[in-house]
Amino acid sequence: MSEKTIERYINKFFLKEDTKDQRGIILLMAVKRSTTIPKAPLARIMTQAGAQRISSDALDALVEILEDKANEIAMQAVKISKHAGRKTINDGDIKLAVRK
Repeated sequence: MSEKTIERYINKFFLKEDTKDQRGIILLMAVKRSTTIPKAPLARIMTQAGAQRISSDALDALVEILEDKANEIAMQAVKISKHAGRKTINDGDIKLAVRK
């Protein structure tokens, strides 16, 4: 495997942990990154916003930021619905969570 191939492989995966084999060589344990938000729709949004080219690193960063923000909003919306005595989250809960 060439160094460039290894680098591409590592970029697609993140390192879980390193371990050493009997000879003392570090073995990289990789786990595929999983995302909740697909990249293709985000690439289309960026293209519609005027981007001519989009790097995969830019898409990865956007996915990570959007997932973090969506998680924050969801947690806040759950708190709001529980406070209101409901189990169901409605659109008002989401809108209120975004404002906070």
